[in-house]
Amino acid sequence: MEGGDLRWFWSGFDMYERIDNVYSVKGYHEKAGFAPAAAVSNLIETSLNLLYVILVYIYPKNIAPLFGFAGAGLTLSKTMIWILQEHFCGRCSQSSMSTFEETLKFWVAPNIVWVAFCSMIVIKLGRDICSSLNQPDYTPRNATKKRAN
Repeated sequence: MEGGDLRWFWSGFDMYERIDNVYSVKGYHEKAGFAPAAAVSNLIETSLNLLYVILVYIYPKNIAPLFGFAGAGLTLSKTMIWILQEHFCGRCSQSSMSTFEETLKFWVAPNIVWVAFCSMIVIKLGRDICSSLNQPDYTPRNATKKRAN
């Protein structure tokens, strides 16, 4: 945010902050709750995604896709809520000073990327999870017995 210690690092954020008031100084002073809620959600998403990477590459476990699916699903859900909230409130958190091109470039395009990328991950990992559950010898009871042996 403007005036912050790390502002130099995020200098490109000026334009986004100008378009989306939720992440702006104005949003901070108006106590817009979505940005802090999204930050907490980001911590959960990042933890799930990190756990997925650890369980795939460092300590391989069959349960890894579940964590990746949950992390990507949470990101997808949060992004869709953000988009739908903007739609239903009539773009209430977008600045009236932004041009159509700025909104397209800094708000619409990134959200399309998030939705598309997360959807692909959810679909891929969801299929992986379903195929493992559809194994002929899989039942929750068999899975428990196999782990115990």
